[in-house]
Amino acid sequence: MRVMRVGAVICALILAGCGDGSIQSPDFTPELQRIEVAPATKTLALGQTQQFVANGIYTTPPGSSTATRAVPLNNVTWSTDPTAKADIDGDGLVTTKAQGRVEVKAVFDGKTSTAILDITAPALVSMTIDPSSKTLPRGAQQSFVARGTYTDSSTPRTITSGVTWTSSADGIGSFSSTTSNPTTFKGEAEGNTVLQASALSSSGSTVTATAPVSVVAAVLNGLLRVEPAIASVAKGNTTQLNAIGQYSDGSEDVINTQVDWTSSDVLIATVENDDPAITTESAGRATGVEQGSATITATIKPGVAYNDAQLGSASAELNVTFSGCNIPLREPAATVSTEQDPLLCLLCNISDENNLIDNDDTNFAEIQVPVGLLFGTASILVNAGQEFDAGTPAGFIIGRPAGQLLNAEVISQLTIETLLNGTPTGDSSSPAGGSTPLGLALLGTTLAGPYESDLALINIPENAVTKPYNGIKLTFDSGIASALADVQVWAACGDAVLPPTPTPTPTPTPTPTPAP
Repeated sequence: MRVMRVGAVICALILAGCGDGSIQSPDFTPELQRIEVAPATKTLALGQTQQFVANGIYTTPPGSSTATRAVPLNNVTWSTDPTAKADIDGDGLVTTKAQGRVEVKAVFDGKTSTAILDITAPALVSMTIDPSSKTLPRGAQQSFVARGTYTDSSTPRTITSGVTWTSSADGIGSFSSTTSNPTTFKGEAEGNTVLQASALSSSGSTVTATAPVSVVAAVLNGLLRVEPAIASVAKGNTTQLNAIGQYSDGSEDVINTQVDWTSSDVLIATVENDDPAITTESAGRATGVEQGSATITATIKPGVAYNDAQLGSASAELNVTFSGCNIPLREPAATVSTEQDPLLCLLCNISDENNLIDNDDTNFAEIQVPVGLLFGTASILVNAGQEFDAGTPAGFIIGRPAGQLLNAEVISQLTIETLLNGTPTGDSSSPAGGSTPLGLALLGTTLAGPYESDLALINIPENAVTKPYNGIKLTFDSGIASALADVQVWAACGDAVLPPTPTPTPTPTPTPTPAP
């Protein structure tokens, strides 16, 4: 019995040394049945790499628990098809080159195996925003672009789709589009925010980038215009011109002290610049020197920062008109019409009435009434296009050929009345000797083309204008006997102030010479 137990132990030890305990032939040689490539299928983004391995499937000795076993192989011959889409080195490392399907082949000891590789579009790896940060004046806009680094290149490029934009702070600004790339961000309120761009990678993960933005106070874009674009000022008077600046938020403001003012002809008009010695703002104040037109230009001063180089200067036309006619009624706001009785004033005539409201001070309208015509009247009406307050004198510049006197007898045939929306207000001048005589101021001689004319300003005095008005009417009444057969009408004035009569210079009394 003892001998049998020893023999059993020896047999167990022998079986343990034979591997899995099965009975094997001492001269067994494993046989390669096939080879297998792993992974058998794979999807890669363009630019990625993949390690493939080949395993030899060998037979196992009789009595093994498995019929075959896999053994990693060396010295495998690798290839890809087509090679234009992927390369593979001798160790099985594949490098992708173009999108599409590729067959990966391994050959060993006469055995062949293949795997399928699908190459898709490049995958997003990381993202940046350009610019990476920005300070924006309120109202200004900035383009932001999200650029991505992809699996096929280390050089960032614009992401063409799938980008979503957000801002960390509400109310600071807004995007032109939250799903477009590039997008534009507009600063709307002073403060700080962080812009974020997000996009999905091919793996389904979210890739993001951020850019801090500070919105600060609006800055000057430039000089938009000079107001009014066409201005009038009576000779010897002043008028205020304003330089209008535009800011980055779209707002506008007067910037008279930030510009230099110049006149194209200082013999016609002058314009003042900012003078610290004067307590009231003087910049942009223009003075009429002589009748005519001058261009007044405002140019942003050196050292004043502004954004738009095209908005560095602006100009206005200044017409210096007749003395005392402070607000000439001009087109396009003003319109003119005429009235005359076709029965009582058959031979009356009004010509060139539009000359009265054009911007040319060298021409005139003319009213003609035959001498001695009983009750013949003709009128010119001017609609101002603006309303004047009560107490604002209304008048006309009239004239006659040089040498034909303008005097009280002449103006006794003329009447001025005010209108509001076409209806007489009840304020009017009356013939000479009445309670409201016309005011008269002689203005001297002017040359209109080939004609010389003596001019005068006639008005309804301010104390006789008791109601607002937006139209004035001049009527020529021949009466029974006429001292005036025609009258030139040069301008209609919404603020007609008689200029002061010059004080004559006294003649010095000669000093007597002492007797010798």
